[in-house]
Amino acid sequence: MKTKQLLFMALLSAVLVSCKQEDKIPDLDYIRTIYCTPKEFGKCLPLEMNNSNEGWKAQYIGAPTKGLLALEPCYEVNNTGDSIIVFQEYVDDGKPNGKYVLHKSPMYVNEFSGVSYVSPDGKDTIDFYTNVISDGTVFTANSDVKESIRKTMEFEGNDPIGHGSERRDLNMVNLIHSNPEALHESIIVEDLSIHDSPDGKLRIYTFDGFTGGNGVGSHYDVGILQYETGNGEIAALDYFTTLLYMSLTDFGEANFPYCTINGVRNVVLGNNTYYLIEAMFNDSRPMPLNGSDEYAKTDDTVLFAFMIKKGKLTPAHILDKDWKIEVVSSQKTGKLHFDYDDAKKTVSVPVVEGNGHLFNGKYRKIKIQ
Repeated sequence: MKTKQLLFMALLSAVLVSCKQEDKIPDLDYIRTIYCTPKEFGKCLPLEMNNSNEGWKAQYIGAPTKGLLALEPCYEVNNTGDSIIVFQEYVDDGKPNGKYVLHKSPMYVNEFSGVSYVSPDGKDTIDFYTNVISDGTVFTANSDVKESIRKTMEFEGNDPIGHGSERRDLNMVNLIHSNPEALHESIIVEDLSIHDSPDGKLRIYTFDGFTGGNGVGSHYDVGILQYETGNGEIAALDYFTTLLYMSLTDFGEANFPYCTINGVRNVVLGNNTYYLIEAMFNDSRPMPLNGSDEYAKTDDTVLFAFMIKKGKLTPAHILDKDWKIEVVSSQKTGKLHFDYDDAKKTVSVPVVEGNGHLFNGKYRKIKIQ
Protein backbone atom coordinates (compact mmCIF):
# COMPACT_ATOMS: atom_id res chain seq x y z
CA MET A 1 0.00 0.00 0.00
CA LYS A 2 2.80 2.38 0.97
CA THR A 3 4.72 1.52 -2.23
CA LYS A 4 1.66 2.30 -4.36
CA GLN A 5 1.20 5.64 -2.59
CA LEU A 6 4.84 6.64 -3.13
CA LEU A 7 4.59 5.67 -6.82
CA PHE A 8 1.41 7.73 -7.21
CA MET A 9 3.07 10.80 -5.68
CA ALA A 10 6.15 10.40 -7.86
CA LEU A 11 4.09 10.14 -11.05
CA LEU A 12 1.83 13.01 -10.05
CA SER A 13 4.68 15.37 -9.23
CA ALA A 14 6.59 14.39 -12.38
CA VAL A 15 3.84 14.92 -14.93
CA LEU A 16 2.08 18.05 -13.73
CA VAL A 17 3.12 21.14 -15.64
CA SER A 18 3.00 24.71 -14.43
CA CYS A 19 -0.29 26.59 -14.53
CA LYS A 20 1.47 29.36 -16.45
CA GLN A 21 1.99 27.00 -19.41
CA GLU A 22 -1.75 26.66 -20.00
CA ASP A 23 -3.80 29.42 -21.59
CA LYS A 24 -7.27 28.12 -20.81
CA ILE A 25 -8.67 28.62 -17.31
CA PRO A 26 -11.25 26.06 -16.11
CA ASP A 27 -14.82 27.33 -15.90
CA LEU A 28 -15.68 26.73 -12.25
CA ASP A 29 -18.05 29.66 -11.78
CA TYR A 30 -20.90 27.26 -11.05
CA ILE A 31 -19.13 26.09 -7.88
CA ARG A 32 -19.58 28.03 -4.65
CA THR A 33 -17.65 25.92 -2.14
CA ILE A 34 -15.77 22.62 -1.95
CA TYR A 35 -15.76 21.01 1.49
CA CYS A 36 -12.87 18.59 1.96
CA THR A 37 -12.72 15.87 4.62
CA PRO A 38 -9.40 13.99 5.05
CA LYS A 39 -9.82 10.29 4.34
CA GLU A 40 -7.69 9.38 7.34
CA PHE A 41 -8.48 10.40 10.93
CA GLY A 42 -5.89 12.80 12.34
CA LYS A 43 -4.06 13.17 9.01
CA CYS A 44 -5.10 16.73 8.34
CA LEU A 45 -7.55 19.47 9.33
CA PRO A 46 -10.80 19.78 7.34
CA LEU A 47 -10.44 22.13 4.39
CA GLU A 48 -12.84 24.60 2.80
CA MET A 49 -12.22 25.96 -0.71
CA ASN A 50 -14.38 28.98 -1.56
CA ASN A 51 -15.09 30.79 -4.82
CA SER A 52 -15.23 34.43 -3.69
CA ASN A 53 -15.34 37.78 -5.48
CA GLU A 54 -11.59 38.05 -4.86
CA GLY A 55 -10.94 34.67 -6.45
CA TRP A 56 -10.53 31.19 -5.01
CA LYS A 57 -9.51 31.00 -1.35
CA ALA A 58 -8.86 28.07 0.97
CA GLN A 59 -8.77 27.66 4.74
CA TYR A 60 -7.91 24.77 7.02
CA ILE A 61 -10.58 24.96 9.74
CA GLY A 62 -8.98 25.00 13.18
CA ALA A 63 -5.50 26.00 12.03
CA PRO A 64 -3.62 28.35 14.39
CA THR A 65 -3.04 30.72 11.47
CA LYS A 66 -6.36 32.21 10.39
CA GLY A 67 -5.14 33.60 7.05
CA LEU A 68 -6.73 32.45 3.79
CA LEU A 69 -4.71 30.68 1.11
CA ALA A 70 -4.89 32.05 -2.45
CA LEU A 71 -5.69 29.47 -5.14
CA GLU A 72 -5.47 29.60 -8.93
CA PRO A 73 -7.42 26.98 -10.92
CA CYS A 74 -5.77 25.74 -14.10
CA TYR A 75 -5.47 22.78 -16.46
CA GLU A 76 -2.50 20.46 -16.23
CA VAL A 77 -1.60 17.18 -17.95
CA ASN A 78 -1.38 13.89 -16.07
CA ASN A 79 0.66 10.79 -16.91
CA THR A 80 -2.02 9.46 -19.28
CA GLY A 81 -2.06 12.68 -21.32
CA ASP A 82 -5.44 13.83 -20.00
CA SER A 83 -6.12 17.38 -18.87
CA ILE A 84 -6.96 17.62 -15.20
CA ILE A 85 -8.03 20.54 -13.03
CA VAL A 86 -5.53 21.66 -10.43
CA PHE A 87 -5.58 24.50 -7.90
CA GLN A 88 -2.14 26.04 -7.46
CA GLU A 89 -1.68 27.32 -3.91
CA TYR A 90 0.17 30.60 -3.26
CA VAL A 91 1.61 31.81 0.03
CA ASP A 92 1.49 35.42 1.27
CA ASP A 93 4.49 36.58 -0.78
CA GLY A 94 2.97 35.21 -3.99
CA LYS A 95 5.30 32.23 -4.14
CA PRO A 96 3.74 28.98 -5.50
CA ASN A 97 3.26 26.34 -2.84
CA GLY A 98 1.39 23.01 -2.95
CA LYS A 99 -1.29 21.90 -5.39
CA TYR A 100 -4.83 20.52 -5.04
CA VAL A 101 -5.75 18.01 -7.75
CA LEU A 102 -9.48 17.58 -8.44
CA HIS A 103 -10.60 14.06 -9.35
CA LYS A 104 -13.47 13.93 -11.83
CA SER A 105 -16.51 11.89 -10.91
CA PRO A 106 -16.74 8.67 -12.96
CA MET A 107 -20.54 9.01 -13.01
CA TYR A 108 -21.48 12.68 -13.48
CA VAL A 109 -20.26 15.48 -15.74
CA ASN A 110 -18.87 18.60 -14.02
CA GLU A 111 -18.72 16.81 -10.67
CA PHE A 112 -15.77 15.70 -8.59
CA SER A 113 -15.26 12.67 -6.41
CA GLY A 114 -12.30 13.86 -4.38
CA VAL A 115 -9.27 16.11 -3.97
CA SER A 116 -5.60 15.28 -3.43
CA TYR A 117 -3.16 17.78 -1.95
CA VAL A 118 0.41 17.44 -3.24
CA SER A 119 3.18 19.14 -1.26
CA PRO A 120 5.59 21.55 -3.03
CA ASP A 121 8.35 18.93 -3.15
CA GLY A 122 5.94 16.25 -4.39
CA LYS A 123 6.90 13.90 -1.56
CA ASP A 124 3.65 13.99 0.38
CA THR A 125 -0.01 13.77 -0.53
CA ILE A 126 -3.27 13.98 1.39
CA ASP A 127 -6.50 12.58 -0.03
CA PHE A 128 -9.88 14.15 0.77
CA TYR A 129 -13.51 13.23 0.33
CA THR A 130 -15.32 16.20 -1.17
CA ASN A 131 -18.76 17.73 -1.18
CA VAL A 132 -19.19 20.29 -3.95
CA ILE A 133 -21.73 23.05 -3.29
CA SER A 134 -22.94 24.72 -6.48
CA ASP A 135 -25.18 27.76 -6.87
CA GLY A 136 -28.22 25.53 -7.37
CA THR A 137 -27.57 23.31 -4.38
CA VAL A 138 -28.84 25.47 -1.53
CA PHE A 139 -32.62 25.78 -1.63
CA THR A 140 -33.39 26.96 1.92
CA ALA A 141 -32.85 30.53 2.99
CA ASN A 142 -33.62 31.25 6.63
CA SER A 143 -31.67 33.15 9.26
CA ASP A 144 -32.75 30.54 11.82
CA VAL A 145 -30.49 27.52 11.31
CA LYS A 146 -32.92 25.25 13.16
CA GLU A 147 -35.72 26.19 10.78
CA SER A 148 -33.42 25.74 7.76
CA ILE A 149 -32.46 22.26 8.94
CA ARG A 150 -36.10 21.35 9.49
CA LYS A 151 -37.09 22.51 5.99
CA THR A 152 -34.12 20.72 4.46
CA MET A 153 -34.99 17.40 6.09
CA GLU A 154 -38.58 17.76 4.88
CA PHE A 155 -37.48 18.42 1.31
CA GLU A 156 -38.48 15.73 -1.18
CA GLY A 157 -39.06 15.31 -4.87
CA ASN A 158 -37.04 18.10 -6.50
CA ASP A 159 -33.85 16.19 -7.24
CA PRO A 160 -33.16 15.03 -10.81
CA ILE A 161 -34.13 11.44 -11.57
CA GLY A 162 -31.44 9.05 -10.41
CA HIS A 163 -29.92 11.49 -7.91
CA GLY A 164 -32.12 10.49 -4.96
CA SER A 165 -31.60 12.74 -1.95
CA GLU A 166 -28.28 14.17 -3.17
CA ARG A 167 -29.42 17.79 -3.21
CA ARG A 168 -30.95 17.55 0.26
CA ASP A 169 -27.81 15.83 1.59
CA LEU A 170 -25.53 18.51 0.16
CA ASN A 171 -27.75 21.22 1.57
CA MET A 172 -27.45 19.68 5.04
CA VAL A 173 -23.66 19.59 4.63
CA ASN A 174 -23.65 23.28 3.68
CA LEU A 175 -25.89 24.22 6.62
CA ILE A 176 -23.65 22.50 9.17
CA HIS A 177 -20.46 23.99 7.70
CA SER A 178 -21.79 27.54 7.29
CA ASN A 179 -23.53 27.64 10.68
CA PRO A 180 -20.97 26.63 13.32
CA GLU A 181 -23.32 27.86 16.04
CA ALA A 182 -25.56 24.87 15.25
CA LEU A 183 -23.26 22.82 17.49
CA HIS A 184 -24.74 24.52 20.54
CA GLU A 185 -28.35 24.77 19.31
CA SER A 186 -31.12 22.52 20.58
CA ILE A 187 -32.37 20.90 17.37
CA ILE A 188 -35.19 18.37 17.22
CA VAL A 189 -36.16 17.41 13.67
CA GLU A 190 -37.97 14.34 12.38
CA ASP A 191 -35.73 11.79 10.61
CA LEU A 192 -32.56 13.50 11.91
CA SER A 193 -30.62 11.79 14.71
CA ILE A 194 -28.33 13.98 16.81
CA HIS A 195 -25.87 12.67 19.40
CA ASP A 196 -24.06 15.16 21.65
CA SER A 197 -21.12 14.60 23.96
CA PRO A 198 -21.96 15.51 27.59
CA ASP A 199 -19.49 18.42 27.51
CA GLY A 200 -21.30 19.90 24.48
CA LYS A 201 -18.13 20.14 22.38
CA LEU A 202 -18.87 17.38 19.86
CA ARG A 203 -22.02 16.48 17.92
CA ILE A 204 -22.88 13.84 15.31
CA TYR A 205 -25.76 14.31 12.83
CA THR A 206 -26.98 11.19 11.02
CA PHE A 207 -29.85 10.68 8.59
CA ASP A 208 -30.92 8.31 5.84
CA GLY A 209 -30.01 9.05 2.24
CA PHE A 210 -31.12 7.29 -0.93
CA THR A 211 -29.70 6.99 -4.43
CA GLY A 212 -32.93 7.07 -6.38
CA GLY A 213 -32.51 3.43 -7.39
CA ASN A 214 -34.16 0.27 -6.11
CA GLY A 215 -32.97 -2.72 -4.15
CA VAL A 216 -29.92 -3.35 -1.99
CA GLY A 217 -27.65 -0.33 -1.69
CA SER A 218 -30.32 2.22 -2.65
CA HIS A 219 -30.25 3.59 0.91
CA TYR A 220 -27.22 4.72 2.86
CA ASP A 221 -26.37 6.68 6.00
CA VAL A 222 -25.15 10.27 5.96
CA GLY A 223 -23.04 11.22 8.98
CA ILE A 224 -21.63 14.68 9.74
CA LEU A 225 -19.50 15.37 12.82
CA GLN A 226 -19.16 18.87 14.24
CA TYR A 227 -16.68 19.72 16.99
CA GLU A 228 -14.81 22.48 18.78
CA THR A 229 -11.22 22.52 17.51
CA GLY A 230 -9.73 24.06 20.66
CA ASN A 231 -8.45 26.98 18.58
CA GLY A 232 -11.59 29.07 18.89
CA GLU A 233 -13.25 27.55 15.82
CA ILE A 234 -15.83 24.89 15.10
CA ALA A 235 -15.08 22.38 12.34
CA ALA A 236 -17.14 19.76 10.53
CA LEU A 237 -16.23 16.37 9.07
CA ASP A 238 -18.44 15.02 6.29
CA TYR A 239 -18.50 11.27 5.58
CA PHE A 240 -17.86 10.66 9.30
CA THR A 241 -19.76 7.38 9.46
CA THR A 242 -18.04 6.25 6.24
CA LEU A 243 -14.66 6.97 7.84
CA LEU A 244 -15.67 4.85 10.83
CA TYR A 245 -16.82 2.02 8.58
CA MET A 246 -13.69 2.04 6.43
CA SER A 247 -11.54 1.72 9.55
CA LEU A 248 -13.00 -1.78 10.02
CA THR A 249 -10.68 -3.53 7.59
CA ASP A 250 -12.13 -6.98 8.21
CA PHE A 251 -15.37 -5.90 6.55
CA GLY A 252 -13.65 -5.65 3.19
CA GLU A 253 -15.03 -3.34 0.53
CA ALA A 254 -18.64 -2.50 1.24
CA ASN A 255 -21.28 -1.10 -1.06
CA PHE A 256 -23.31 1.39 0.97
CA PRO A 257 -22.63 0.98 4.70
CA TYR A 258 -25.38 1.49 7.23
CA CYS A 259 -24.18 3.04 10.47
CA THR A 260 -26.17 3.76 13.61
CA ILE A 261 -24.58 5.90 16.33
CA ASN A 262 -25.63 4.44 19.67
CA GLY A 263 -24.06 7.03 21.92
CA VAL A 264 -21.27 9.51 22.67
CA ARG A 265 -19.47 10.05 25.98
CA ASN A 266 -16.51 12.19 26.99
CA VAL A 267 -13.88 11.05 29.47
CA VAL A 268 -11.40 13.34 31.23
CA LEU A 269 -8.05 11.71 32.04
CA GLY A 270 -5.32 14.02 33.28
CA ASN A 271 -5.28 17.08 31.04
CA ASN A 272 -6.90 15.29 28.11
CA THR A 273 -10.53 14.83 27.11
CA TYR A 274 -11.38 11.66 25.20
CA TYR A 275 -14.59 10.94 23.28
CA LEU A 276 -16.03 7.43 23.25
CA ILE A 277 -18.34 6.83 20.29
CA GLU A 278 -20.34 3.62 20.01
CA ALA A 279 -21.55 2.69 16.52
CA MET A 280 -23.36 -0.25 14.99
CA PHE A 281 -22.72 -1.18 11.36
CA ASN A 282 -24.52 -3.20 8.69
CA ASP A 283 -23.11 -4.31 5.38
CA SER A 284 -25.80 -3.59 2.80
CA ARG A 285 -24.86 -6.66 0.75
CA PRO A 286 -27.23 -9.39 1.97
CA MET A 287 -26.09 -12.96 2.54
CA PRO A 288 -28.57 -15.78 1.71
CA LEU A 289 -29.38 -18.07 4.60
CA ASN A 290 -28.81 -21.78 3.93
CA GLY A 291 -31.98 -23.53 2.80
CA SER A 292 -34.04 -20.34 2.88
CA ASP A 293 -35.14 -17.46 0.69
CA GLU A 294 -34.51 -15.10 3.61
CA TYR A 295 -31.45 -12.88 3.90
CA ALA A 296 -29.28 -11.85 6.80
CA LYS A 297 -26.88 -8.91 7.07
CA THR A 298 -23.55 -8.85 8.84
CA ASP A 299 -23.49 -6.40 11.70
CA ASP A 300 -21.06 -5.24 14.32
CA THR A 301 -20.99 -2.94 17.32
CA VAL A 302 -17.77 -0.99 17.76
CA LEU A 303 -16.50 1.40 20.42
CA PHE A 304 -14.17 4.13 19.11
CA ALA A 305 -11.95 6.48 21.13
CA PHE A 306 -10.97 9.96 19.87
CA MET A 307 -9.38 13.15 21.10
CA ILE A 308 -9.06 16.66 19.67
CA LYS A 309 -5.37 17.31 19.06
CA LYS A 310 -4.13 20.49 17.36
CA GLY A 311 -7.61 21.04 15.94
CA LYS A 312 -7.88 17.53 14.48
CA LEU A 313 -10.14 14.67 15.48
CA THR A 314 -7.50 12.04 16.18
CA PRO A 315 -7.76 8.36 17.21
CA ALA A 316 -6.85 7.90 20.88
CA HIS A 317 -5.11 4.60 21.68
CA ILE A 318 -6.51 4.24 25.20
CA LEU A 319 -8.42 0.96 24.85
CA ASP A 320 -5.86 -1.77 25.42
CA LYS A 321 -3.43 0.37 23.38
CA ASP A 322 -5.94 0.54 20.55
CA TRP A 323 -8.53 3.16 19.53
CA LYS A 324 -11.41 0.80 18.74
CA ILE A 325 -12.92 -2.35 20.23
CA GLU A 326 -15.11 -4.55 18.07
CA VAL A 327 -18.03 -6.55 19.46
CA VAL A 328 -20.01 -8.90 17.20
CA SER A 329 -23.71 -8.43 17.85
CA SER A 330 -25.32 -11.29 19.71
CA GLN A 331 -28.06 -13.50 18.27
CA LYS A 332 -29.51 -13.46 21.76
CA THR A 333 -29.84 -9.71 21.94
CA GLY A 334 -29.05 -6.90 19.53
CA LYS A 335 -28.76 -4.37 22.35
CA LEU A 336 -25.19 -4.83 23.51
CA HIS A 337 -23.61 -1.60 24.71
CA PHE A 338 -20.50 -0.66 26.61
CA ASP A 339 -20.62 0.73 30.13
CA TYR A 340 -18.28 3.29 31.65
CA ASP A 341 -17.21 3.77 35.27
CA ASP A 342 -15.91 7.34 35.58
CA ALA A 343 -14.57 6.83 39.12
CA LYS A 344 -12.43 3.85 38.07
CA LYS A 345 -11.85 5.09 34.47
CA THR A 346 -12.92 1.67 33.24
CA VAL A 347 -14.87 0.60 30.15
CA SER A 348 -16.90 -2.62 30.32
CA VAL A 349 -17.38 -4.37 26.97
CA PRO A 350 -19.88 -7.24 26.54
CA VAL A 351 -18.33 -10.64 25.83
CA VAL A 352 -19.84 -12.59 22.91
CA GLU A 353 -18.80 -16.22 22.57
CA GLY A 354 -19.00 -19.08 20.07
CA ASN A 355 -20.21 -19.35 16.50
CA GLY A 356 -23.69 -18.55 17.72
CA HIS A 357 -22.49 -15.17 19.00
CA LEU A 358 -24.17 -15.74 22.35
CA PHE A 359 -23.98 -13.14 25.10
CA ASN A 360 -23.67 -14.81 28.49
CA GLY A 361 -23.98 -11.71 30.63
CA LYS A 362 -20.23 -11.28 31.13
CA TYR A 363 -18.30 -8.07 30.49
CA ARG A 364 -14.60 -7.47 29.90
CA LYS A 365 -13.21 -4.52 31.86
CA ILE A 366 -10.67 -2.28 30.13
CA LYS A 367 -8.72 0.39 31.98
CA ILE A 368 -8.49 3.66 30.07
CA GLN A 369 -4.85 4.72 30.08
